[in-house]
This record gives sequence, C-alpha cells and structure tokens, in this order.
Amino acid sequence: MTWIEHLEELRQRLLWSLAGLVVATAISWTFSDWFLRVLLQPAGGIQLHAISMLEPFLARFRVAVTGGLVLSMPWIVYQIFRFVDPALEPHERRVLVPVSLAAGVLFAGGVTFGYFFLLPPSARWLLAQAGDVIRPQITALNYLSFVTWFLVATGLGFETPLLVVAACALGIVTPQRLQREWRTALLVILVVSAAVTPDWSPVTMFLLAIPMIVLYEGAVLTSFLVVRRKRQKAQDAALEVP
Repeated sequence: MTWIEHLEELRQRLLWSLAGLVVATAISWTFSDWFLRVLLQPAGGIQLHAISMLEPFLARFRVAVTGGLVLSMPWIVYQIFRFVDPALEPHERRVLVPVSLAAGVLFAGGVTFGYFFLLPPSARWLLAQAGDVIRPQITALNYLSFVTWFLVATGLGFETPLLVVAACALGIVTPQRLQREWRTALLVILVVSAAVTPDWSPVTMFLLAIPMIVLYEGAVLTSFLVVRRKRQKAQDAALEVP
C-alpha cells in the first residue's frame, strides 16, 4: 500500500471509530441518570448542585460520553486491529490479541477496585474535613471531574504489570534485576499511589499500593516465564538451522 492508501485507510478507521462512539454515546444518554446515580453511590448519594443553566446538560453529556467510550471501546480496538493487521507478522498477531485483552482486563479491574474500595473512604474523608463550619455544595461537573479522574488514574495504575512484562520481553530490563531492586519498585509504587489518590489520605494510598505491589510481584513472575520461553524458542530455532 502507498502512503496515500495508508492515510485513506486511517481516515476510514477513524471515521468508523467516531461513528461507534457517537452511537454508543447516544445509547448512554438514555441511561445518563442511572449512570450518574451509580457514580454518586461512593459519596453516599450526596446532592449535587448546578451553578449555571448549562451545567445539568453538560453533566449528563459528560456521563454519556464516558459511558459511550466504555461501550464503544471493543469496536474502537477492533478498528485499530484492522488498521495495523496488514503490517503484523503471524507471531505478532498472536501476541497482540492477548496483550490487548490483558490491558482491558487490568484497566477494568483497576476501575472496579477504585469504585468499590477507594472512592468510598476517599469521599468520606474529604467530606468530613468540612466539619461543622463548612457546608459543602458540590457542583455536578466538579464531582464528575473528581470521580472520572480518580477511576481512570486507578485503571491506568493497574496497567503497570503489563509495562513490566513488556519491558522484560523486549530486553529493556531483566526479571532478575527487578527482583533485586524490589525496594526501589516499592518506593515507586508508593509515590505513584500518593500521586493518583487526590485526597492525600495515607489510608487510601495504601489501599491502592497493596494490590499494585501484588500485581508487580505477579508481573515479575510472569516475566521469568516469558523470558524463559523466548530463550527456549531462540535455542530451538538455532538448532533447526542447518
């Protein structure tokens, strides 16, 4: 394919992805009130406020777009696969699918963990800082910005094991080195957990750090298996060469 054909293919895939997002957003719009109630649950069902005429619409639209992005993500990933598929070798195609699935599962796991185990104590702690002196009046857009950033950041934090395994598979770092420098890894995880949690509560930070440490150790063990398998394949290929 020529560069013009590649660009035309990219344009088509982007248009199909955008069409899927629009359709999914339209579907999510009909359930935006339900989605908003779900997002309010971790904060104890607080009453949100609007300070402008547009804010109720913008809040529902933001919820609809977020839900539409989640619903259309398989379709968008499919379009990405269709675009890069001609350039991939057979063994690369076999790796790409499980890696993409693992990325989706890890991200969904991070969002779920954040929703059920991090957001409730974080929201309670932040609201408790008002005491008897301050009366919180939280706007809808402010709350949605807080919740979406929190959940997306937690989901991205759970992608760390995939980066670790990829770095070992590409030879950037060895599993042995990662195992030796576990103290540095622990420090990095604590720093990332502190940066991701917007309430700066040590309880929330450690609630996020614990599963990330477990995932990191699992990633190191997986890296040993991946590197060993890669090395075995290289040895087998060398023996087959006449």
